[in-house]
Amino acid sequence: MELRHLRYFVRAAELLHFTRAANTLGVSQPTLSLHIQQLEKEVGSPLFDRTGGQFRHVRLTQAGERLVTYAQESLRAVERGKQDIADLNGLLCGTVTLGLNNIFVARVMSQCIPDFAAAHEGVDLVLRMGPQDELEAAIIAGTMDLAFAWLPPESREIEAAPLFTDELVVVTGESHALASAQTIALRELEAFPLALPGAASNIRRLFNAACAQQKVSLRVSLEIDDTAARLSFVEAGRAATIAPRRAVVNHPRLRTIPIVQTNVQLSAGLLTHRSAHLSSAARRLADALRTAFAG
Repeated sequence: MELRHLRYFVRAAELLHFTRAANTLGVSQPTLSLHIQQLEKEVGSPLFDRTGGQFRHVRLTQAGERLVTYAQESLRAVERGKQDIADLNGLLCGTVTLGLNNIFVARVMSQCIPDFAAAHEGVDLVLRMGPQDELEAAIIAGTMDLAFAWLPPESREIEAAPLFTDELVVVTGESHALASAQTIALRELEAFPLALPGAASNIRRLFNAACAQQKVSLRVSLEIDDTAARLSFVEAGRAATIAPRRAVVNHPRLRTIPIVQTNVQLSAGLLTHRSAHLSSAARRLADALRTAFAG
């Protein structure tokens, strides 16, 4: 049994989709399938129910559900061993995997990563973008060191360190009927179609909770998690949306409208596994992110 088999199996178990798992691992789907088949042969049992086909969503079998816990523990143990040896030798090296909510990608790439990479040439960085649930699953599985995402995390296995708080605002294009509004109440949004992030996102959950508290019903014409794509759609005048104020700073053709009569704020921060040992390189990256974004 090779570590590669376990890594491929854990990633497929996280996403429950062979093609998506292969893409994130940088291998072809047939290669991923072959390694998982080899692992299944070694353990003597199917690990996935492939009824829907390997190119669609799969499910873990009972054997797969049991093995994934041991595989995650094994991968974490190997990483801890590598990190301990590197720390023992006083080396700032190795690979650090950072997860990012897509809304933070541009800012992290411009405000943190170039300086960090230049100052730590011995550290290899892997940046992985995804929704909140995938980032948390990867941290729990031991395939990701830390993530920069919205708080709070869903899992109790995840520890959160807040970096900053932002205000959720309504965003429109210049030609939208609400563009000239100075403030807006949630109930006023009932008359307009909205483009919103998916229901599983922290932003959407916070917004839905605020609307439910005031018994406000929304007209959601488009759901899309990609913030840049959603803002482009709004800029074209197709709908209004909601977004953290900081996400709209570099969009001069968009209008931001503060929401009144409710407190709609959210916090962002670093997510790590409560029981995981961060390498020196991962701790140094966390420090760099705190320096760039705290406050």
